[in-house]
Amino acid sequence: MLRWSNRRVGTTRLVWSRSSDLDVRLELLTASDEAIEGAVKFADSMVLRSLFYQLTGDESIGSTSVATAAAGYFEFKSFADPIDVALPQSRAADFLKASRDGGAGDVDSGPADRLQRSLGFRAGEDIRDSEIEM
Repeated sequence: MLRWSNRRVGTTRLVWSRSSDLDVRLELLTASDEAIEGAVKFADSMVLRSLFYQLTGDESIGSTSVATAAAGYFEFKSFADPIDVALPQSRAADFLKASRDGGAGDVDSGPADRLQRSLGFRAGEDIRDSEIEM
């Protein structure tokens, strides 16, 4: 697994480094609440929304409203209200803290039948059955 490292190497502060699952678990086990809350703010909130639903099945994560936004020539789905960004961040932080407090054991990826809705949460729109078939 590759992860972003905060170790100073030469003149480069941030470098890619190889980590084992054990390294990641140890990092979570030693993380403070503040470190976890700060870390989730760097993640894409639409991804957090999707991942949290896939892992937990908590439908309330879908209560946030989504709108089309533009950046240059590209359009993408994002939260309609900036306040909604806090919900997936908060839920992800709570999930990570509970995992840490429970010993940072294995996390099940959730049932496959949740995947279509989970991807829809990331896309900001429902994924049709014909688009999900593999």
